[in-house]
Amino acid sequence: GGLHFELGASYGRINTDATLLPSLSGLDEKSLRFGIGRGSITGVVTGRVLTPGSALGSGLDLQPWTTVDLGITWRLPWHGAFSVGAQNLWSQGAPPPGANVPGAAARIPYVQYQQDL
Repeated sequence: GGLHFELGASYGRINTDATLLPSLSGLDEKSLRFGIGRGSITGVVTGRVLTPGSALGSGLDLQPWTTVDLGITWRLPWHGAFSVGAQNLWSQGAPPPGANVPGAAARIPYVQYQQDL
């Protein structure tokens, strides 16, 4: 097959429970995804920015957390997909309070198989 491109963007708002995270009113997540492929192979780069909401009265200086993910997917002839990659390949800033990440430098490699039914 020929060369193909993918482009995607998303915005999400996460509201937090004040009893669990009193110092954080919520999180905004913005992401931009760009992929390029040829035939059944596609490579994707995704950038994400997590911006903490108001931290009024907490004394915390919450900064945005920026990460970049990288992955490669092979579409299989029987309508499946095999993917390998890493989340948080590069990051800047620190994860917001309550984020289940051991540290800003935590990289999460993955191997995934998906079957379309």
